[in-house]
Amino acid sequence: MTSSNRRPSTIRTLVAIAVAAALAMTFVSEPAGASPDHRSIGAVKPPKARKKKGAPTTTVPQISGTINVFAAASLTEAFQEESGWFRLIYARTATINFNFGSSTALATQIQQGAPADVYASADEANVRKLSASNSLASDPLIFAHNRLAILVGEGNPKHITQLSDLARPDVKISLCAETVPCGKFAKQIVADAKVTLTPVSFEADVKGVVTKVSLGEVDAGITYVTDALATPSTTDGVRIPDENNVINAYPVAIPKSVQNDRLARSFALFLFTPLGQLIMRKHGFLPL
Repeated sequence: MTSSNRRPSTIRTLVAIAVAAALAMTFVSEPAGASPDHRSIGAVKPPKARKKKGAPTTTVPQISGTINVFAAASLTEAFQEESGWFRLIYARTATINFNFGSSTALATQIQQGAPADVYASADEANVRKLSASNSLASDPLIFAHNRLAILVGEGNPKHITQLSDLARPDVKISLCAETVPCGKFAKQIVADAKVTLTPVSFEADVKGVVTKVSLGEVDAGITYVTDALATPSTTDGVRIPDENNVINAYPVAIPKSVQNDRLARSFALFLFTPLGQLIMRKHGFLPL
């Protein structure tokens, strides 16, 4: 981002991932406060591997099957990497299908009976909606946080440095629709900053705004910090001051439509392991 720290070097990142992977190989940790005796996601223990007499077990028992993960669009890059490491370590023969989109639309799909095994939202309001409609088989647990930023074209050609610049007549902007988390948070931010905006488009999810900025169809948009990090070759990010910003929480839960409960809960719990958390931080998410 234009006014934030750069990503750690590739070597340092790979070393950190290797160390975290070694830790993750030993267990899938149970998040603090979770209990397998209640509706919380809970620990899922893989079957014990058979030991050859006189030789220690050195392999991690594998989990198999297929799950459908419904996740907020802003989790796209992070969850694709989470999936790769999870399958490499715990579920090499498993299939993980992703349905990325707005948290609101995904929650509606689940309420209408869509076959989801895991739901990860960019806000808490949508999981509360699912909980209220008795659509969840577990309590939601927060696994990451994020904050918003101004997304501009690479090199920031319009020299946008603050929220008030988005109101300039020569600046075309795009926002998320107010019915989805990124739009709701953007509305809150500009209202608190007392800035009046006239967007040229409202997008269905945050990736729609990213696409508009990346293609040069608009000069700027309000997205998450993680979106600027995900598109470094086509966009830059401008920091929104903490006093004007919003920090949003990402909960994960198991819907009642779950078909592969064991694999679903294992994937959800992987997000809380040292490696899972490292991957989230690598993609710009804030630590728990």
